[in-house]
Amino acid sequence: MSKRNKIITALLFSLCVIAISGCATKFTVNKYPDFYKSSIKSVAVLPFENDTSRKGAGVAVATHLSAALAANGTYKITDPAKLENILKDQNLPALQQNEDRAAAEELAQLNLYQAFIKGKVLSDSFINTVIDYEDDDFYYDDYPYWYYPYWYPSYWYYPYYYEYGGQAYVSADVSMVSIPDGMVLGSANVKASVDVTDRPDLKKYTVQMALNRLSDKIVDIFAIVPVKISVHPDKAMRTATLPAPGEWNYTGTFSRSEESMYVVLCLPETAAMNEFELAITPRGKPSDIIASKNYTWERDKFCQSMEFSPAQIAQSNGPGKYSVHFISRGKIIITRHFKIR
Repeated sequence: MSKRNKIITALLFSLCVIAISGCATKFTVNKYPDFYKSSIKSVAVLPFENDTSRKGAGVAVATHLSAALAANGTYKITDPAKLENILKDQNLPALQQNEDRAAAEELAQLNLYQAFIKGKVLSDSFINTVIDYEDDDFYYDDYPYWYYPYWYPSYWYYPYYYEYGGQAYVSADVSMVSIPDGMVLGSANVKASVDVTDRPDLKKYTVQMALNRLSDKIVDIFAIVPVKISVHPDKAMRTATLPAPGEWNYTGTFSRSEESMYVVLCLPETAAMNEFELAITPRGKPSDIIASKNYTWERDKFCQSMEFSPAQIAQSNGPGKYSVHFISRGKIIITRHFKIR
């Protein structure tokens, strides 16, 4: 193949990729934890157990996570230090990490929380590290707060540590437990690492960055977080009739005498628990809503449907050309056209 033909082939391939990717529609939804309950509004974070050689690692990781969860906003968070003070004020003993039911019953006496988070720091590794403090303690709190620099999420947290290093690795087991029954709602083993050996300006923050990433991963599992999903418009939403249960007859033309038409939506599981709207309008007039329905996407159902009446639409607006719009967060995401004869 000549050089010219290779260039033409590469250009055609690029155009095909652009055309294919251009067909996809992306929009933002909230990703909910599998165990999510709207009744869980306030959560206490216990100091984590520490299976590492680093003194205070359990408290530091738990406190860091508390700040990340508070910044996320899904729950009202009480960090370990504040929780300890609350327990002392109520003359209650320190909580035992290994007894979920006992801890849940004790926290239930406060009548403040619906769940608590516990964890264990399993391992850490810090390479090429020079501690910049004359103290054997790895973690300390000389600074009340520290703001994360550069491109990382902008939330406040307690630093507890301050050292120079090139690489850091941290892992932890984390669980959320309901109150007062002590049932484990969700658990995860989370790992995070950072390598900034080529960035002398960041070496001071190596461990902080590792714990920042660890906290972000836990938040992604235990809290509501916005994510972007991608769907193909022609497959994500279609109009249909239902000749037999479970057998869709996809069509864009309906009779004015038909009592039922269905808008079939196919979305990824990530969309679960999000609220969407379907609105029918005359074609070309997206603001003139004739009929609409709100729907909360169910978990474990890839395709779901909503029913409308062509007869009622035609009775009030006559036969003609119409559009159905899939709306998320007040924005039209997908539009499908159909006719009523």
